[in-house]
Amino acid sequence: MKVRFHIHYHTRWGEQIAVSGNCPALGNGSPGAALLMTHTGDGHWTAEAEIEAPASLSYSYLLMCDGVSLPVRTEWGSPRTIALQGGPLSVEDRWHDRPADAPFYSSLLRDVVNRRPTHPRNDMAGNLTLTIEAPTIDPSRRLAISGNLPQLGRWNPESALPLDDSSFPLWRATLDLTAEQARSAEFKIISIGRDASVAWPAGDNLRLPDAPDSDSFSRIVELSPYTDPMPLWKASGIAVPVFSLRSPDDYGIGDFYDLMPLADWAAATGQSIIQILPVNDTTKAYDAGDAYPYNAISTFALNPVYLRPEAMGSLNDAEATADMRRRAATLNALPAADYAGALRLKLDYARRLYEMEGEATRATAEYRDFVSRNSTWLLPYAAYCTLRDLHHTPDYRQWGEYARFHPTLIKRLAKQHEREIGLHYFVQYHLDRQLRHVRDYCHLKGICLKGDIPIGISPTSVDAWQWPQLFNLDTSAGAPPDPFARLGQNWGFPTYNWQAMARDGFAWWRARFGKMADYFDAYRIDHILGFFRIWQIPSQQTHGLLGTFSPALPLTPAEMRDSYNFGFDEHLHATPWITDSVLSDTFGAYTGDIREQYLMPDPQAQGHYLLRQGFQTQRDMLCHFHALPCEERPDAAMRERLLGLIDDVLFLPDSERPDAYHPRIDGSNTAAYRALSEEQRRAYDALYHDFYYVRNDDFWRRQALWKLPPLIDATPMLTCAEDLGMIPACVPDVLHRLRILSLKVQRMPDAVDREFADTASYPYTSVATTSTHDMPPLRLWWQQDRQRAQRYWTGVLRESGEAPGILQPDTARRIVDMHLQSPSMLVILPLQDWLATADDTALHREDPAAEQINDPADPHNPWNYRMHITLQQLNEATGLNAWMRSRKR
Repeated sequence: MKVRFHIHYHTRWGEQIAVSGNCPALGNGSPGAALLMTHTGDGHWTAEAEIEAPASLSYSYLLMCDGVSLPVRTEWGSPRTIALQGGPLSVEDRWHDRPADAPFYSSLLRDVVNRRPTHPRNDMAGNLTLTIEAPTIDPSRRLAISGNLPQLGRWNPESALPLDDSSFPLWRATLDLTAEQARSAEFKIISIGRDASVAWPAGDNLRLPDAPDSDSFSRIVELSPYTDPMPLWKASGIAVPVFSLRSPDDYGIGDFYDLMPLADWAAATGQSIIQILPVNDTTKAYDAGDAYPYNAISTFALNPVYLRPEAMGSLNDAEATADMRRRAATLNALPAADYAGALRLKLDYARRLYEMEGEATRATAEYRDFVSRNSTWLLPYAAYCTLRDLHHTPDYRQWGEYARFHPTLIKRLAKQHEREIGLHYFVQYHLDRQLRHVRDYCHLKGICLKGDIPIGISPTSVDAWQWPQLFNLDTSAGAPPDPFARLGQNWGFPTYNWQAMARDGFAWWRARFGKMADYFDAYRIDHILGFFRIWQIPSQQTHGLLGTFSPALPLTPAEMRDSYNFGFDEHLHATPWITDSVLSDTFGAYTGDIREQYLMPDPQAQGHYLLRQGFQTQRDMLCHFHALPCEERPDAAMRERLLGLIDDVLFLPDSERPDAYHPRIDGSNTAAYRALSEEQRRAYDALYHDFYYVRNDDFWRRQALWKLPPLIDATPMLTCAEDLGMIPACVPDVLHRLRILSLKVQRMPDAVDREFADTASYPYTSVATTSTHDMPPLRLWWQQDRQRAQRYWTGVLRESGEAPGILQPDTARRIVDMHLQSPSMLVILPLQDWLATADDTALHREDPAAEQINDPADPHNPWNYRMHITLQQLNEATGLNAWMRSRKR
């Protein structure tokens, strides 16, 4: 069958358009063998191919460059698909760029919110097929073509030609037109509601392009994407960790099955989304420290703590079952989640069931399919867990011959420990099964699940063990100082070796996102700023203050001198500034002891001191403290003051270029800065501002546009960013360009000259929230920060007088309403802040501090917040639920 391809694209010198598809004539999907097109003038490209198979042709266009075998640019989205039947065919396409309405192509909107009943394609006879992309049309509406021809209803909407949506969001209609009718046709794409209401688009009538081929060719014409005249879809939702949920069936902690009654509540109150924290396995020591959800041992395996034991199967031992339920009831009566206790109990249940049903389960087709789909990570994960338990440590460097991952050794281990390996397979199989069941249940209720992809991995994770080349294991990721953490944050995660990751097209990241798509319709990219640049701390230091952005363009001493008139001296400016006055101000009466034990005179600078050998890094100091007898160890305040001596520098060396430097973050708050002359301070301030806000901006933009597109395009999930913190100027533009939803928190405004963000000015492509899991919820914030609460009371709520000491429900409702009325596509609020709007005080925890999930300034945060009421009680909270339902967006 002869097919002619036509597309309009303005190229530059040396560039050419090609067609790549699933048949030999189009290169069988190989870009180097794609069919090159001919330029016929004014950006018009054409090519002809004789195609015998397949019956369904899948193809897309590539931008090629002379001398380069790979495309320099590809189209966005899925390939086009057409059925090959009948005579010669002319296809007239448009280049597919990432559209402004790209979020509507996500599985969240396409497959859940705007999901249509499946039906066979309505293939009508005719010589002209019109196609149009229209992803914003909800199931209550349909599209039709109304125009000046009889086939188009002569502008009567009731007689308009309906468009088929069986390939939604692609719509199509086929009709038979003479050449004269095709030339004279004028039409519009109209939207028709169930009530027969018609929405007419603005603008001129549409016309067909001139036929590029003879009348003997049937035509498929791709129209410009549909511009929806109706208001854009908006929705609201709930953010809550799975471990925080509570029901009578729990084992002391929320589990996956608790998401089903939560979905019932969400649907009943007009919500559309449930957002949760990461749910990957974090088991290292089987203790409370494993509760930290951002420190996973695997980016693929799910956490056994979220199992619903009885949903796996029933034990054949009535006494053991009764004992399990007694222990579960004891744990479930606790006010907070007991992570370690719940995990031990659930694994005990799983082991008993595995002994009963493991062999039968392994024989099922469903189990074998699960193992096949997850083979890349499943055996390494099971081997890791087995070795962790055998050696009583997750630190694989202490595993002897297994310290380095090797497939042959792992296969041998699997044979030697078949029972243990099988147990981990069995547990992961049931976790996968349960979360898929929950996903399907939520979809039936019209509820979407939104997951969370952490920016980091544990340095002792199976990922670091299996793929060490992908990580910088001698560094730690973190965050610069902010109002919640004055020393910055050190997360303890290795940073990424992006160059190594790029060699296979970011396969690890794409697989990670793909696994998330098994369960979720949307996801939050934790700390998306890390894809622009990550805050990287040398392994020898612990404070986030001593980090630098990586990658970045460091400054040489010559640049500092020539461009900023700053006279850099490595000894004075890149070495801790320790003088008698600094010691006296910091240590007071203990100055002599500190000087004698930790310091020595600086031979190059009179009145200055250097740290002695063994105390020159923060890690060295901490090792020293740990080695001391308990009674000789300095207290916490003294330890922090000693570590603070190392923080006092103006510059830090670059990790790859030791002859170049980064100005230390917040350097103006150092003794070294205060010692500068007024002229040198002005020069340093200019250098500092340029480095952090100007110099690297375009470089960071290019970094993000290199990394993010292949990742976010790997799945159909809706991509949402966590873009809080020290935000480079390039970030909003990149997020807009990639159609990634930004995060808006009223208490953390983007504008530096505002204390509170204006919710009415949020962009549509954003997620608005009142609080995040790293912040005090509304009730706690109102009590903790009385001065800011007062300014909010008078400046935002426009109230006079003194703000109430306790956040009242009516005030909480005003705050929530403000967010619900914002332009943001999504408003997802913490469960605690929804509950704050309730007049029924039984829905409020007595102590608001017990509702905070995480305090970033506390490295020992317990991550154990749990609802004080059950999900059943929440579903019965008629007053709250009625108010929420009345605020449906």
